[in-house]
Order: sequence, then structure tokens, then C-alpha cells
Amino acid sequence: MRHRHEALQGRYIFLIVVLITNLVILSTNIKSLPWYSTSNLSATGLLMTTPILALFVLLFSQKDLSLSINQVKLAIPAIALLINGLNLLLSASEIKTDLSLLISILLIINAFSLLYPRRLGY
Repeated sequence: MRHRHEALQGRYIFLIVVLITNLVILSTNIKSLPWYSTSNLSATGLLMTTPILALFVLLFSQKDLSLSINQVKLAIPAIALLINGLNLLLSASEIKTDLSLLISILLIINAFSLLYPRRLGY
């Protein structure tokens, strides 16, 4: 049982690392940041993280989706995958980048809440 719990924690940690990597990749389009890049670095980075997110979607979709926690587990990588797809397909704009960053930050917070769930009653 302990080994299974550690494996689940490892998945969530890896998901958080991929989401943070995605956040940094998306932020390369913001001119005021020191790591701003005019090249297609963001598109290349998104092409690298998109298959990983797709694997997470496949992994989490095999769970029993009648439980709301499993729906949340599936939604996190699915929304990030959707953001990646939209950023790859649509032209660059500041509003798209800002919205993508905001949603990515919310996904990271949500993924942390899966890794460290609060117990009811303090």
C-alpha cells in the first residue's frame, strides 16, 4: 500500500514539474521578462510537453470517472493539453499569453492540492 501511495505522489510531482515547465515556456512570450525569446522556443517547448500531458490524460482517464476526485485528476492535464494546442495553433497575442499563464498557475495550485490534500476537520 505504501509503495502505491509513493507511486501516486511521484505521478503528481512529475505532473507539477511538467506544468511548471509549461508555465516557463509560455512566459517566454512576455517581453518584460528577462528570458523573453523572439525565436520559436515556446512552440518547440510546447511540442515537447504536449505528448507528456497527453500521456497523463490517458493515464488518468483509465480511472473510475464517477468519483469527482478522478474527474479533477483528469481535468488538470486535459486543460493544460488544450492550452498547449491553442497556443500552438493560434497566433501570438498578449491576452492569449496572459490568459494561458493564469490558467497554468491555477492548474499548478490544483495539482498541489491533489498532492497534499487537506483533511476535513482541523
